[in-house]
Amino acid sequence: MKITCMKKICQEMKKKDKEDMNVFVAVYDLQAVMQLPKGDVSAFYYKSKLNVFNFTIYDIKTNKCQCFVWDEANGRRGVNELCTCVLQYIKNLSTTEDAEIIFYSDNCAGQQKNKFMIAMYLYAVRYLGIKSITHKYLIKGHTQNEGDSAHSLIERETKRMLKSGPIYTTEGFVSIIRSAKKRGDPFNVNELCFEDFLDLKILANDIGPLNMADLKLSLVKTIRVQRESPNSVFYKTAYADEKFKEAIVIKKKMQAKAISLNKAFHTKPGIPANKRADINDLIKKKLIPNFYKPFYDNL
Repeated sequence: MKITCMKKICQEMKKKDKEDMNVFVAVYDLQAVMQLPKGDVSAFYYKSKLNVFNFTIYDIKTNKCQCFVWDEANGRRGVNELCTCVLQYIKNLSTTEDAEIIFYSDNCAGQQKNKFMIAMYLYAVRYLGIKSITHKYLIKGHTQNEGDSAHSLIERETKRMLKSGPIYTTEGFVSIIRSAKKRGDPFNVNELCFEDFLDLKILANDIGPLNMADLKLSLVKTIRVQRESPNSVFYKTAYADEKFKEAIVIKKKMQAKAISLNKAFHTKPGIPANKRADINDLIKKKLIPNFYKPFYDNL
């Protein structure tokens, strides 16, 4: 099927989901990395800088956006970090009885299209009161979504703020996100540290282990997990498919007690030595004001 045809089907599918009053529908994505310090200082371009991440989950019905922000001293941008953000979002929705959720995202295997995210979804329908979670993977690079519009507003506000001078800290970036949306509800920011992140890679083994042999994720366009079939993943390999196929990914019986979730980090990950050296050099040369030295010393 041609890209233009698949793109049209995706748009129609999302419009239909948005009109369904019985489900929550959200798009999630990781914004392009913000590097600090950021500003029009030539020396900044030749130094290793601090990476700051913003993972957004955008409710396409209410136009409310949750932003999960952390820097690389507290976490990376891998499965554990992104799964933790989505799990936090799901927990907030689980206060609604028998909630049904539809997520949209791109096709990035390393971040959201993998067995670890599926394990987290299975955990949610087993233990958090969620009735079902459906995840529809958009065509990477060809399907613009509401999350992109949120990122665009943040990037626009960043450019505006840079006219007043450089941005030095994660908190400065958080302030930009909070002020980026001028109409309607502002973006809600969840600031995360290393203690917040959970080890969802271990969960994939504890809840299963998952047997993915019958589920070729590279070909999958939609997946669904549901409370009434807690050992299965239902999937479609084409956007136009009417019926789901079933893959039994857990062979053992469901545990009677809820599985405990472990911390991903026991200590703060910190930043590489070469990056710390470059940042200290910028401080020494007064290109980062001493006012911000405690922030960088604490990375």
